[in-house]
Amino acid sequence: MPNYICNPPDFPPISTLQEKLNYIHNNPCSVPNHLHVPIDFSASSKSINAIVSNGKRFMAYELVKRLQKSGNDEWLKKLMQAVAASDKDRGKKHQVFKRSFDCKLITTNHFF
Repeated sequence: MPNYICNPPDFPPISTLQEKLNYIHNNPCSVPNHLHVPIDFSASSKSINAIVSNGKRFMAYELVKRLQKSGNDEWLKKLMQAVAASDKDRGKKHQVFKRSFDCKLITTNHFF
C-alpha cells in the first residue's frame, strides 16, 4: 500500500484549499509529512508566497476545528505548546505547520 493519497475526498487541507482558494488544481497529493499541491497563480495578482501562506492558514484553522470537534486534546496541546513566544504575544494559539515552503516550477508535462 502506498504512503501517499492523491485526491483524497475529504482530507481537511485539500478540501479546505479547494473551497477557499481558486488557484488549486484537481490533483493534490498528500504524503505522511508534507503535501504536494499544484497551484496556478499565473492569473493572480498575489505572489505564490501569499497564496501558500493563506492556504496554510486555512488548512490550520480547519485541522484545529476538527481536532476540537473530535475532542483530541492531546494533539491540540502539542500544537499550542509549539507556538513561539513572539507569536503568542500576537495572539497565535496553535502552530500547525513548520515555517517552510518548497516551490517547484512545473514547466513540462513530464514533471507534472
